[in-house]
Amino acid sequence: MACVLLAALALLAGGSTASAAGGDDGGTQSARLAELLRHNPVYVSDQLPREVPRSTAPAYAKLAKRTGVPTYVLVLPDASSGGSLLGAVHDRLGKDGLYVLVGTTGVTDARAFGVRAPAADAATVALYALPYDAGALRSFQEFVGAVAQGPERAAQRADSLRDAHAGDGKAEVEDLYIDRTDRENQSFLTGMLLLGVPLLVLLTGPYVRRWRHRRTQGTDGKGVSRAKAAPGGPRAAPKGLSLTKAASGAKGRSLTKGVSRAPRARPNIIELVVAGVLAALIGFGAPQVFDQTIDSATVTPTRADLTARLDRVAAGLRQDPVYTDLESPQLLDPASRKRLEAEIKAFTPGPVYVAVVPQLTDDESGGDPYAFAAALHRRLGKDGAYVVADPLNGDIDLVNYGLPLDPDRLGYQLPDDIRHEDFDHPADDHRLAQRLDKLMTFLGGIPRSDASDTDTLGSGTDATPDPLYDNALPALYTGDFWPGLMIGAFGAALLFGLITSGLGIARLVEVRRRERGTASPGKPTTAFDAPAAPSLAYLRRTAQRELTTLGTEFAVESADAAVQAQVWDCFDAAMLLTDGDPDGFVDKDVPAADMAAAIALARTALAMLRTQQTYAHCCERNPMHGPAGRGGPAARGSAARGGSAARGGRRRTPRPWLCEACRTAVGGVEPPGLTLPKGGGRIPYAQASGALPAARDGIPQLIVKVREYASVQ
Repeated sequence: MACVLLAALALLAGGSTASAAGGDDGGTQSARLAELLRHNPVYVSDQLPREVPRSTAPAYAKLAKRTGVPTYVLVLPDASSGGSLLGAVHDRLGKDGLYVLVGTTGVTDARAFGVRAPAADAATVALYALPYDAGALRSFQEFVGAVAQGPERAAQRADSLRDAHAGDGKAEVEDLYIDRTDRENQSFLTGMLLLGVPLLVLLTGPYVRRWRHRRTQGTDGKGVSRAKAAPGGPRAAPKGLSLTKAASGAKGRSLTKGVSRAPRARPNIIELVVAGVLAALIGFGAPQVFDQTIDSATVTPTRADLTARLDRVAAGLRQDPVYTDLESPQLLDPASRKRLEAEIKAFTPGPVYVAVVPQLTDDESGGDPYAFAAALHRRLGKDGAYVVADPLNGDIDLVNYGLPLDPDRLGYQLPDDIRHEDFDHPADDHRLAQRLDKLMTFLGGIPRSDASDTDTLGSGTDATPDPLYDNALPALYTGDFWPGLMIGAFGAALLFGLITSGLGIARLVEVRRRERGTASPGKPTTAFDAPAAPSLAYLRRTAQRELTTLGTEFAVESADAAVQAQVWDCFDAAMLLTDGDPDGFVDKDVPAADMAAAIALARTALAMLRTQQTYAHCCERNPMHGPAGRGGPAARGSAARGGSAARGGRRRTPRPWLCEACRTAVGGVEPPGLTLPKGGGRIPYAQASGALPAARDGIPQLIVKVREYASVQ
């Protein structure tokens, strides 16, 4: 009695194990898969050619060798594998190792039997470490990498990823691929930058140059000060000075040209080169940055991939009118199958072929049962009623090829109670056997049509599957690239308008600030520093800066007409020394004496503007010190200019014109006089050629000498 009870318990345990194998129906599915793994440890189903072609099996086999343990891999449709399928397959195969189940999106289950491998942790890593679009092969690669790291490292990674992806603030893994909408956005951005950036440079460059010129010269871009070129306007030009001719008149030099010489409003060579370089960088760099070429991990199937399942099913139907897919759960028990075969044999109008095969969007027919039936009909080359039953969702479809059945009664589709299961009362087996029996009863009740009338014979359908999806992204310079060019031009114009508005406002604010007398806060009004032995570099730099500053401050209208008239005379004379362009001191070979004279005139004029009073003399010791007054030790001599009688018949020169710094020299010692470089040495400025020596006689004489000197030059 004890032996009998033990045997009964063993039978019950075996039955429960078989039923737990995911609807395995006695182990037919697991037995079939175990037999396939016995011949090859990696099996890739032929039902997913559009997503996971069978031709990728060598790649899976190569990765499986990296685990370090015997590894068995099943790549099956997601819905055709139950939760305990791997256990049932292991029991059937009888070999220890790492069993891995892979679906269309990646690893779905993994079990280790008799080997030390972190199956569960590696599956967790493959699930959370990759985005959804990584693909099955990439997921299996991540799984293998986690297994190869060992149990400890795999457990740490799994725990870390599980924590990061748990809860409301779970981390998101960025997709590996972009879609076609993203590519359109990339094309649009490329077109916008390719035209917009160079165009903005070409528009902005000339404007900024002119803006800087107006800002430094204080003009409106035509060479005439907005605040007035001379007090009172053209009718009040000082000392009869014409606004269109220089005082010398020898060369007919235009003051409006000499004062400003505004840059032309067109790009120069540097701006053209910069725009060209930017266009080249964007044009060649965009394909390097946007280097994606595909939008998914889909592998293009081979011809053999697309025909493998059809050939398998067609071969089965040649042997038996009922074919059930052994990779899927078995929904027809032996008794139901035998009964169905008998009904088909008794059906006299012609043969009936029943294919119990899943219809998946990733199969060769794109999930279209009519395209699948048409392909089977072409392979078998026989007329008949082709029935396609899906064991996964329970749908049944019928296509008639050449059987003499009344088309009005047969219709295009089967009745709903045959075609679909009763959704109000679902069953695990979708009641597929009962509905197939009902289908044969329905066919038997359809009247026959006249076999001689070919129009009444079932013509079936020539449905073809959808074309294979091409995962190649469009080229970058297509599509929205062309609208991007137009938007780039519009954007460049808009930014240019904003820049011009901003710079205009900035210039207006600066002018208003200067008008309030805040142009040079904290700066001495009449005292200027200058070395006694300046270098040529100092003279060039200082002459350019002082004339630029004078041009800027001269833009503010003076309240004193006499002051502005003298400032204009100084400004005009200084500009004559550099042919009307302050940058000429840097660009041209201007004599040292001319640069020193320009500095003296500019600083005297600046002092007049800031103090609103006129000065007739500059410092005799160093004209670059600016305005001067009487002071300092008196010089002795018998023939000094402008002297007065002295006791004993001796004559004294009047005290010299010195700036404040020279008058207050420590100890009453005369500071050194200005010397200029000449050849390899230096000479006193009074011995220099040109107009500079006239500075000892006063500013008016210096201006006259400059005009005469400029006319000769």
